[in-house]
Amino acid sequence: PESEDAWLTLARVQEEEEAYTEALDTYWQAIAQGEAVNRQLIAERIDAVYIRLNQQQERLERWKEMYRHYPDNPTVMLHLGQAYEANLLWREAEELYRSLEAMEDAPAPVRLRRGYTLVWLDKVDDGLEMMRMTTEEDPALKPLGAMLCLQSGNALLMDGQPAQAEKVFRLASDLEPGEPFIWLHQGEAMHAQGNEEGAREAWLQTLALDPDAAAAAEAGR
Repeated sequence: PESEDAWLTLARVQEEEEAYTEALDTYWQAIAQGEAVNRQLIAERIDAVYIRLNQQQERLERWKEMYRHYPDNPTVMLHLGQAYEANLLWREAEELYRSLEAMEDAPAPVRLRRGYTLVWLDKVDDGLEMMRMTTEEDPALKPLGAMLCLQSGNALLMDGQPAQAEKVFRLASDLEPGEPFIWLHQGEAMHAQGNEEGAREAWLQTLALDPDAAAAAEAGR
């Protein structure tokens, strides 16, 4: 194929046929020659395929290779950072996001993701403040911010840090107050600290938002 659209169409067909290795090869060829307008879309599809295949190490190595060829490309830097995240390399991700944040054409989510990495680096208050400020400046990032908070909050809760987890879940509920699973986990964090009244209120909020949801079923037990 000579056009970027043709590359994308071919890769989509390969995905639909579950020929994922071939789809990745096609996407990588497309992104190497793609214009800025479609490079982000291609990068997202590349990451989605690697996630489906659970090949996070290979994902990281390929984005590192792209970064060596395109060291100043914001899309490449953002997705390398996300590949670092997927491999739990939080320090490397934070340093890369910090460099990217200083660029004039930095992608919108970069500051949000940097705050997210700070939470994982045990700088919870700094990370949450960065995430809050970013979503206030760009409300379109609120759903992503809530999802990232849910992920890191659950990790903190499982790590035996319910007080820190509660802080993260509170930001998540501020960003997406209509999401029942957030209130469910906020209640679990409160319960783990012995705050039964707070937990009860959070779980009641879960039930009020969607009585038929799986989160509400858990809260009702």
